[in-house]
Amino acid sequence: MKRGFTLIELLVVISIISLLSSIILASLGVARSKARDSKRVQDMIQVRNALELYATDHDGLYPPHPILPNTVSTRISCWDCDSAYTLHDSNRLLALDSYIKPRPVDPQAPFSGLIPSAAFGYWYKVSGSLRHYKLTILGSIENMNNVPKIMHDPNYYTVNPYPNSISLYSDDISKDWQRSTVVFTL
Repeated sequence: MKRGFTLIELLVVISIISLLSSIILASLGVARSKARDSKRVQDMIQVRNALELYATDHDGLYPPHPILPNTVSTRISCWDCDSAYTLHDSNRLLALDSYIKPRPVDPQAPFSGLIPSAAFGYWYKVSGSLRHYKLTILGSIENMNNVPKIMHDPNYYTVNPYPNSISLYSDDISKDWQRSTVVFTL
């Protein structure tokens, strides 16, 4: 006598398979998030290394502000932010061209390479003397537990604080700079 599976047995097997697949998909999402955050941290370190190489070749001076260098008192620019934003740097800090190619793009940025927000993206801030800088990724870190604590910078953007921002800086002078800090004379 041939015996097949009953409807109940098939439904149980299907429900077990669907439960296991949902668990696997959830863990894949977490792994992707960690991978994107890890890429952001590594990109920041690469840009910092490029900035230090640039300064070594230019008597300790960092690249000037890429947009309106003599008129913007906060001396800040961003890439990956909305291109309609006044301080958008479409050349992605071109002065680093010979030190880092290609410049980082946020893994969450759409195909155009721009995050559709004026606040999010990579931010570069330099002092008037060009001896101090701060590099920040604002708002796009998915899980701050994936980032070394020394890089956490929740107070950078004071208008609407983003607790998921990370920064690297040249020295203690630029460590506490906020987005709106005026740095003409440093």
